[in-house]
Amino acid sequence: LFLKIHSKFRFRESSAYKEKQVPPSVTTATVTDLEPFQLYEISVLAINAIGRGIATMPKEVQTDEFAPTTPPQRVQARALNRNSILVRWDPPEKPNGQITLEVKSDELITTLHDLEIEQTYYISVQAKNSKGLSPASKLVTVITKHGIPGQPMSLVAKPLDSRRIHLSWEKPIHSYNIIGYSVWFNNSVGAARQLTLTNPVNKHIIDGLEPNTIYSFRVAAQSSRGLGAYCEDVYAKTYPNVPSGSPKISSFETISSRSIMIQWSTPIIDIQDGDLINYKIKWHPIPDSDSAVNTTADSSDNNELYDDSIENNKDHEWNELVRDATLGNSVVLNDLKPFTSYKIFVAAGSKGGFGPLSQPLYIKTPEDG
Repeated sequence: LFLKIHSKFRFRESSAYKEKQVPPSVTTATVTDLEPFQLYEISVLAINAIGRGIATMPKEVQTDEFAPTTPPQRVQARALNRNSILVRWDPPEKPNGQITLEVKSDELITTLHDLEIEQTYYISVQAKNSKGLSPASKLVTVITKHGIPGQPMSLVAKPLDSRRIHLSWEKPIHSYNIIGYSVWFNNSVGAARQLTLTNPVNKHIIDGLEPNTIYSFRVAAQSSRGLGAYCEDVYAKTYPNVPSGSPKISSFETISSRSIMIQWSTPIIDIQDGDLINYKIKWHPIPDSDSAVNTTADSSDNNELYDDSIENNKDHEWNELVRDATLGNSVVLNDLKPFTSYKIFVAAGSKGGFGPLSQPLYIKTPEDG
C-alpha cells in the first residue's frame, strides 16, 4: 500500500496532474517545485497491489507570493511638455504576486511632474509586491521638450547578405507628429555614419557595409520640433563574402567502373570571406569528343562563378554533392556509368555562399568487368 498526491493548476486547461508518491505510514507531505502565487488543486488517493482507489475531492491551495523575477516590459516614455514626462509599460512576465506601491497594480501609465526643462532623463520601472522588487527594466531615454518624440522600440537588425542589414522597429507612443527617423550606425574600425529617413517608416535596409563585420545601430524619431532620444544599441554581423578563391582538384583514383575518388586543395581565402564550412562537388557525363580524358587543369585562370552559366546550362543533367569541410578534402562519387566520360567541378562555401568553381577534372570510368 502507498499513497499518491496529485497537484495541478486550478485554472489552466492544458495543465495535467503531477503525482508524488509517499509511504502509507505518513499523513503529511510537502509538494515542491510549484510556481509562486498560483492556485492549485490537491487530491490524495491510495494504491495497493490490486489497483488505485478513489481520489479525495480536490482541495484548492494557493502558493505564497514571491518577489517578481522579471522586470516590467516595453517601457516607453515621452515628454508631455517642458517639465513633465508620460511613462507607460507592460506588466512583468512573471509578477509572482499582486503588484503594489508607487502606482496601483492595475495602472500601467503614470506622469512625472516638476522636471527640469530641456533635460535628458533616463527612466526605468520596477514591479513590487509584498515580497519585494523585481529587476529594473531597461532604461528609456526622454528629453523634456514639448513635441519631441519618444524613443523607438524593439529595434531589430538582421543581416541579409555580406553587404546589407535589415532594420525594423516599433514607433514611439503618440507617433502622430513623427516626420522621419535618424539612423546611426558604426563598426569597430570605421567612422560612425548617420542616415536621415524623411518618411515615418519603421524599417529600412542599410547597404554598402563591409562583409563579415559587426555593426551597432540605433534609431531616433524626428518631429518638426526636433530629434528625440536614440534607442538602445543593437548589434548585427554581416555575412562573410563567398570565398574568393577556388579549390584545385589535385588527384583522382578510379575505384570501380561506377566509383571514383577525387581530392582537392583548400583555396586561399580573404579574411572577409569567413570560414569555409563546406564544399560543393558538381559533375555530369559528357561526350568523349568534349573531354581531355584523365587530365586536370590549373585553376589560376578560372573566372567561372559557381552560380554562373555552368550551373544554369540546361544541356546537361548535373549531379551535385555538398560535403562538410570538416570531413576533409576528398570524396567518393558513386553511381557513375561505366565507360563514360565525366566533367567534375568543386566549389568552396562559406556562410555567405559558394565561391568560384575549380577548373574541371575530365575523367572516364573503365568498362565493367
